[in-house]
Amino acid sequence: MGAIKENLTILKSMQRDISEIKEIVSHPSKSKLPLPSGYNPMGKRRHFSQSLRGGLLDPEIRSVIVRLRIEGKRFKDITSFIRENWPGQPEKWVSKSTCHRFWQNVRAGRLREHGIEPPVDL
Repeated sequence: MGAIKENLTILKSMQRDISEIKEIVSHPSKSKLPLPSGYNPMGKRRHFSQSLRGGLLDPEIRSVIVRLRIEGKRFKDITSFIRENWPGQPEKWVSKSTCHRFWQNVRAGRLREHGIEPPVDL
């Protein structure tokens, strides 16, 4: 009789544990977890250079993009700022998508050869 009671208590504790696990699994986290260090799912080269074209050839434009992005400005606002401050120089203007790609490359550290170190993560 004592063994049956012990088995029942073990089964009840297992049932509680399973219900806790079920509750956790049924509500997954919405935030994106960071990838582990060295994770390379596609087998891509780890170090590759990025060529800078158009307005990004100007170091002043690059520094403005990095500075404004660190301040929390949207890419749309950054492109507007560049157009307002260099109105007669369309060769320095960059698109919103160019700013976004540039920012991704800066954060990933792909532009170190151009003297651009990744800033602090936002």
